[in-house]
Amino acid sequence: METVLLNTDAIWANRLAAYPDRFEGPNLEGEAVDVPTHVELIGRAGVLIGGIDCVVTLEHDGDDWEIAAVAYRSEFGGPGHDFDVARLRNRDPDGTLADMVEREILRLVDGQYNTLADAATRQARIG
Repeated sequence: METVLLNTDAIWANRLAAYPDRFEGPNLEGEAVDVPTHVELIGRAGVLIGGIDCVVTLEHDGDDWEIAAVAYRSEFGGPGHDFDVARLRNRDPDGTLADMVEREILRLVDGQYNTLADAATRQARIG
């Protein structure tokens, strides 16, 4: 069995190609940006549960963007919700439907991190 290692140099080269002045550019430390996105919740057997429109708050810590909060609303309407990402990551699952949905939304949003971080960089640089 062959083990394949993730080539982080290729990942960073891709990010640096998009923003060649990433390290020499304006200091974004302390910036906070809200970036809209959309995720699809998929149930067992690939059944679409529904689409979720999200606004992801990213905060820059001086090195890179961190997902700080997520506000979401079902595309079918109803009340919106938001959650603090650090608090969700640091607490044990409580088994409630709301907790499971928030964790799944965060997993899906985490999967979009590079796209969200790139959008946040563009927005922060515009001012």
